This record gives sequence, C-alpha cells and structure tokens, in this order.
Amino acid sequence: MRLFSMATLLVKLIMIAVVLAETGSTLAYAVTPQDFGGKGDVVTLRDGAIGAGTASFRSRSAVFAATDVGKAIVVTGAGIGGGALVTKIQAFTSPNQVTLAANASTTATDTLTYYGTDDTAAIRSCVYKGTTKGGVCNISDGVTFMVSNTASTIAPFGAGNNPIQKGTINGRGRIIFAPQGSLVSNDRLFYISSQETYPMRIVGAIAKGATSFSAQDSADAAKLSPGDWVIVTERDSIVRDHVYADWMEVSSVSGSVVHTAKPFRIAFPNARPWAGPPSYWGLSFRKVGPATSNIEVHDITIIIPKIKDTHVIVGIATRDTRGTLINHITCQDASGNCFAGYMDQNLTIQNSNFNEAVYSEIAATVDAVIAGNHINENTSALLLPGPPTSGGLEVDFGTGFSSVTDNIIGASKQVCINVSPGVHDTLVKGNTCGVVTFGSGASCIFSRGGYRLTIVENTCMGGTTAAARGIDVADAPNLAAPMYSEGNRILNNKVQGFATPYACEGRLRTDSCDHR
Repeated sequence: MRLFSMATLLVKLIMIAVVLAETGSTLAYAVTPQDFGGKGDVVTLRDGAIGAGTASFRSRSAVFAATDVGKAIVVTGAGIGGGALVTKIQAFTSPNQVTLAANASTTATDTLTYYGTDDTAAIRSCVYKGTTKGGVCNISDGVTFMVSNTASTIAPFGAGNNPIQKGTINGRGRIIFAPQGSLVSNDRLFYISSQETYPMRIVGAIAKGATSFSAQDSADAAKLSPGDWVIVTERDSIVRDHVYADWMEVSSVSGSVVHTAKPFRIAFPNARPWAGPPSYWGLSFRKVGPATSNIEVHDITIIIPKIKDTHVIVGIATRDTRGTLINHITCQDASGNCFAGYMDQNLTIQNSNFNEAVYSEIAATVDAVIAGNHINENTSALLLPGPPTSGGLEVDFGTGFSSVTDNIIGASKQVCINVSPGVHDTLVKGNTCGVVTFGSGASCIFSRGGYRLTIVENTCMGGTTAAARGIDVADAPNLAAPMYSEGNRILNNKVQGFATPYACEGRLRTDSCDHR
C-alpha cells in the first residue's frame, strides 16, 4: 500500500512538472531572513534606565546573558536632544545590567528599549534572492528583526544592477530600523528603484496630443530603442523640482525625433530656461532601464525610533518604478516619513497605517492610487508621542492622473492633504481630515497651480488659527514660470471649524468652487 502511495505521488509530481513546462509557469521562490542566518531575536524592554554621560544600562525585566555582547541596542530618549541612543552592547554585567559601547547624552528612566542581533545582511540577502527570482522574501510572521548598521539601506536593485520584473517582500513580522553612526541623506529601510540616465534636453514645447518630441542632441535620441520607457519632465529652478511629469513609451526614433507609442496626455510648455548639470532645470527626458516593476511590499510592521539628526529616515522609498504595490503596511517613523516616492508610474499605496514625523510624499508620479490608508490617527496601534509634528499626506511636483480616496488622517500640522504645485487630473475624494494646526498656512486641502482636480466628498474637521482655510485653491506664481489654477471642481465637501471654509482664488476664474 505504501509503495502504491509513493508511486501515485511520483506520477502526480511528474504531471505537475509537465503542466508547468507546457504553461511556462514556475512555482514561487520563497525565502526568509533565517535562510541567510537571520536571528530575529529582538527583545523589547519598557523599563530601561541609563544616566547621562554613562554607558551602564539597567532594566528590572531584562534577562541579559553574555551572548548578548555585540548586539545592537536602541534606548529611546537617551540620545542627543532626547532622541534614541543607538549603539551596541559592549559588556555583560548581570542579567539586569550591561555596558554599552557609547554613553547616553540624556538621562532616561522606564524607557522603551529594543536590543537584538543586527540582521541587516540576512534581510538584504532575503530581499535580493527573493525579488531577483520573481519570488518572495518573507519577513517571518511573529518575529522581530533588527536592522541597525552603518550601511542599512536595502535595495533590491542593488543585487548586481539587475532589472526586477516581479517580486514580493511580505510577512507579518516586524523590523526595528535604527541606523547606526553618522547618517547619510535619506537613509531608507527599503529602497525600490530603477536605473535611469541623466536628463537629456528637449527642444520646443510639447503639445497635448503630440506623438513625438525632439532631442537637442541626436546622440541622446540614439540611446533609445522601440519599447523603451522615458520619463519626460519640466523642472523649475525656483521650487527646485519638477512641475510637469509623465511616462512615455518609445515607438521609434528618427534622427533627433523620438516618436511615442501613445499621444502625450498633457502639454509641456518648455517655459523654463535650460540648465545642465548638476541641476538640470528645464524640459528633458531620461531613459528608464533596466526598469523595476511589479514589486509588492505588504503586511510588514516597520518601527523607526526618533533619532536626533538632521536627515530624514524613510521606511519605504521608490523611484522610477512601475506597478509598485504597498499594501497593509504598519509603520511608525519618529524620524521621518513611512513612504517617499518619486517619478513612479502606477504606484498603489492602500490599506496601510502610517504614523510619522514627516509627510509621506508622492512626487512627480503618474497613475497613482492612494486609498484606504490611516495616517497619524489617534486610534492606531502605534502612536507617536505628543502633538502632531507633520502634515498628513503630500502629493506634489506635477503628480497627475491619480486618485487620493477614502484615507483617514488624524490631527495634522500645517496641511492635511497637500496637492501642490502643478498636481493635475487627480481625484481627491472621501478623505477625512482631523484638526489642522500651525499658523496662517493651516489648510485642510491645499493646492497651488493645480488643474483639472476633482475635490469632492471630503470631511475637514477644523483649523486652530483665525487665518486657517479649509479648502485653499489658488495659482502658483512663485515659480520660474507661473502656473495657474484651472478647471478644478470643488463640491459636496463637509468643511467645518475653519474661519474661511473655502478660498478659490485662481486668476483664470475657471474653478468650480461649491461652498456648501
């Protein structure tokens, strides 16, 4: 009977192999950090104590051992200016006491503390091996990993500069992200990006509906082939970023003329003087490739303690990606923003819970969906201490053809939802904003130089200053070339608690602003 069962199993396996071969399908390749030596042994203490100028750390609930020497430790509130002290355990003293490799700058008692093996290398290998095979890196359910290294950023594209066409980073585990040493600009836990060329100049304006553009240099156009993707942008020297952006697919190249597979969806006026490196102001295109596409990141919990530094620490960052999905992420970032995306196409962020010290930002991005997220909400499982230090959600720098819907945003500082400058053809619907604070700029929904925005059925709970405005739509004159508010529809919103509920002040007077 047993031989028959084994034979039957073998026949089934052969049949599966035949089906997979005939259909071209493959089984998902899945790995975990433990497959690469990851420990996932983070211990959380809530009664840590250390004195300023000392390295002796104590905890009544701890059960330290000699094997903990060398592990990373994060003592919240004990660093410079009350930030976290991030260092290593240098010596074991007793089950309740260890000596750290650095002195505290601030006395801390009964403070939240994390310590564990630095699993940066293991998680990096998991991400590289999983996503480069189109499979899965699973941050193991119920396990907490520490990423605390002087080179902490984990970038799937870093695995040999190979294009990532499909891959998943998931799991219901937790990651404590606390980089050590001197931070660099925009430290990021996960950085998902593509390769791109430098910006190459375009001559002449591009009309909406056009199916080609002309490169200044035919040698630049010669870098392109049919099927390549390019990002076309017009960059403003005053705000120092893009105010127009779109992705286009190349159909053919003839001399300096690049023909596109589809007509341009917006016009590029080429109204800004060109400047080359290092700034690249003006109208340009850049080739994207190899392109990273269809990466999914979901279900992970990311905790980034407050680290006193001048740089922003980001949970997940994207650049030049296609079809990235961020779903069901729980993130507390006391040192920056949970998400920052730039020049992406078809980005989706949904059903996630962000509590952060800096706005999550989606910039110069097209065809994005931002839906069903909870941001800085006071009922969240992870809360930042004290009053809000950040606005809610920032969608800016020429982002278009997108939707921002059904998000719940708690109390914000300055602006709840910022769609500025030059955001266009975007739906802002069904969002709920808590009370907004901070000076004359306080707004629930803020737009400058936007066009064809639809702002409907949002709820604004109020602003705390006499100058606060509920929905504030106007021109963007403070640019190298002004952008005017045009063709925006603002209706059926519930705005309460603002001295000025609506301010629609575009020079062109083409906005439909229903004040109900």
